Amino acid sequence: MPPTVNADAEDRSPNKIYPPWNDETVDALNLYQKEGEFHPFTCGQGAKGAHVGGISLVATAAGWHCPVGTCYYTQNWAWTFMAGKNSDPPPGVS
Repeated sequence: MPPTVNADAEDRSPNKIYPPWNDETVDALNLYQKEGEFHPFTCGQGAKGAHVGGISLVATAAGWHCPVGTCYYTQNWAWTFMAGKNSDPPPGVS
């Protein structure tokens, strides 16, 4: 089964970063996911019955992926502030 990719990233916003990501960025994104200051990125397939919803995505050099072994959901962007590249989220992001 081919991966499911979040197509919302196609706008190439300057407030977003795109893979490939280096080790420092991957570590920062995964730390962000665990800190809990904002809602983490979660798998979009949970609501479609692939598994129980609310699974936090995991960052890799190639982008985000769902850690559930039977799920192929991926996402190919992150907000710059999630990687420590900008201290404040853009307006409207919570």
